[in-house]
Amino acid sequence: MPELDLTLLRETIAAFTPQGRSGLLPALHAAQSLYGWIPEPIAAEISRALNVPLADVHGVIEFYAMFYNEPIGQTIVRVCTDPACSTHHADEVLAAACRKAVVDQPGETSADGRYTIERSPCLGLCNTGVGVCVTHPHEGRFHTAAYGNVRPYTINDLLAGHTRPAEDYVGGDICIVTALCGRGHTASLIEYEAAGGMRALLWELRDLLDLTAKDLDGRTLAERIGDGSHFVDRRIIRARAEPWLRQLERLILAPRGARGGVTLARLPEEITLLEVVEAIDGPIALNECVNDQGACTFGEECPLRPIWCEAQEDLVKRLKSTNFAQFASMH
Repeated sequence: MPELDLTLLRETIAAFTPQGRSGLLPALHAAQSLYGWIPEPIAAEISRALNVPLADVHGVIEFYAMFYNEPIGQTIVRVCTDPACSTHHADEVLAAACRKAVVDQPGETSADGRYTIERSPCLGLCNTGVGVCVTHPHEGRFHTAAYGNVRPYTINDLLAGHTRPAEDYVGGDICIVTALCGRGHTASLIEYEAAGGMRALLWELRDLLDLTAKDLDGRTLAERIGDGSHFVDRRIIRARAEPWLRQLERLILAPRGARGGVTLARLPEEITLLEVVEAIDGPIALNECVNDQGACTFGEECPLRPIWCEAQEDLVKRLKSTNFAQFASMH
């Protein structure tokens, strides 16, 4: 291929070069918006500018489906065929796009180089019908827009530019989490909190404080804090289970991943049977009246309570004096 003038590329990715590897994705997006694809000299220049190994640059390009390392059509049409869009006849929209581009099947580029048609995974437009993402050249750069509620008979108007992009967008907490991304530096905790971060933690702390009130169910708490009762109920369950979970974490570890599994958190000789039993069943209670004298149905202490208390004390001592290794050797 003819030698490329890299001057514009260097100017375009200058903001990302101080970020090193963290700036690789935005630099690749910026490069592809200039050239429509990422040829070898472009990848090599990005590698040099960001001080990232060329193999890593190619790894990112080949991993993400929307990066291209070979020429494609001037206009790329991606039709979502995931379940939500398939129920609105996404395959028919995809077939109409192929007919418009005069290609036999998705993944091909038209003979005149005008169109590349692709089958796409979810585009985040599930509630708007069939989602279509179009990348096309405009004023010297390649721009991408997403369209919703596309029908087979509207594909021609869409590609002719007579259709407005979808007004739907991905919102919610992700906007808070990513609000400071791409600023060129790592945000401090103070900056993150000032931009709206830490809200989930504050909500959780407020909820846990409210949970100290007695006889407070999810619906009542939801009304008090303005949250959905379903999610509040989940937080109540989690809050009530937290002491048990902390106790369980002192006994076992459950790392994830290929080498994950379940293992003891401490040596078997350091774990008593009392810890194991209480982690599973809660505090030892042979009878309700042992730990709570007021639970007795009799008005006064019955003659059996001292016997229950003595039996429980003996049981606790025995479980506490036997460690996990001793117990394992018995069986």
